[in-house]
Amino acid sequence: LSRRQRQMCIETGEEDLQMLRLIQAKPDITYTELSEQLNLHRATVARRIKSLAEKRVISRIGARKTGAWKINISL
Repeated sequence: LSRRQRQMCIETGEEDLQMLRLIQAKPDITYTELSEQLNLHRATVARRIKSLAEKRVISRIGARKTGAWKINISL
């Protein structure tokens, strides 16, 4: 891992790691599915996904509706 990727891992909390594991298991998972499995409000999931995307931990491949998430760090 690069220095930047290691720093992102440190800054990523346990709930975000759970979210990343779910995304890793099912890259086309929806916000609603994530919120149900993590017992979080959908808006909270959306905010955390946005934060992870801004940190370049994850990125979106394809369209919003038919695309999938790609994790850019190793878990």
